[in-house]
This record gives sequence, structure tokens and C-alpha cells, in this order.
Amino acid sequence: MALVVVLIAIVIGSTEALKVGPGQPRGDEIHRAEMIFQNANSLYKSGKLQEAVSKYRESLNLHPNNADTYTNLGSALLDLEKTEDAIEAYEQALGLDPSSADAAYNLGLVYHDSGDERRAIELYKQCLRTSQERIDAWMN
Repeated sequence: MALVVVLIAIVIGSTEALKVGPGQPRGDEIHRAEMIFQNANSLYKSGKLQEAVSKYRESLNLHPNNADTYTNLGSALLDLEKTEDAIEAYEQALGLDPSSADAAYNLGLVYHDSGDERRAIELYKQCLRTSQERIDAWMN
């Protein structure tokens, strides 16, 4: 399958997605999850995709409600041509944060590449509802 370059959201130093709510991990677990997340992002950027996937999963074990981590995990899995796993990760991200423009856009690209134009368009529209600046979604 020809892959379209996937624009990923590498959120470095952001704690926005790591907010604590009822039943969520303790502060030290969140801090550790954030550090692992940042390490995974560095591995991803340096092309060490399998290592990045492992670190994203490790981060999610500590803090399973982080939509950004699921989005980045999906992108790394997609680059490894693990499309079904990538879809699952993007859907997890959207389940946690339906306003995640990056997860909606990236999942739209996956469906576009697989020929499911109807689902791709729905996801591009979802992306644009939350981020009017995503010119790439307008163009698709």
C-alpha cells in the first residue's frame, strides 16, 4: 500500500494531555509517563520506530488516557506498515479526545489510502471542525 506522508503530532514537553482526573495515575506515574513519551518522540524522530512503539506503549501503561501518545503510537505503527494496529491506536486517541485534529487527520489518511473515501472525508471534516488551520485536510 502506498503510504501518504503522515503528519504526526509530536508534542514535546506538553503536559496538556497528561491532566489528572478521578481514577487516573498518581503524579509520579504521570511524570514518568511524560518522560517516556518524550523519549519515544525522540526515538521516532531518529527513525527508531520499533523502539518508539515500545516506549509509547510503556508510557500508556503508566498513563492510559493520553490521546497524544495514542496518536504518535499510531503514526509509528503506520510507518512500520502495521496498518490495523495504527487504526486501533488512532481510534483510541479519538475515543479519548474527539477534538484531536491530528488523530482524525491521520486516520483519514489511512482510510483514504485503503479506498474508503466516505470514512476518510468524515474524518477530514472532523479534523477541520477542531482545527481550521489544517490546510492539508482542506486539500484532501
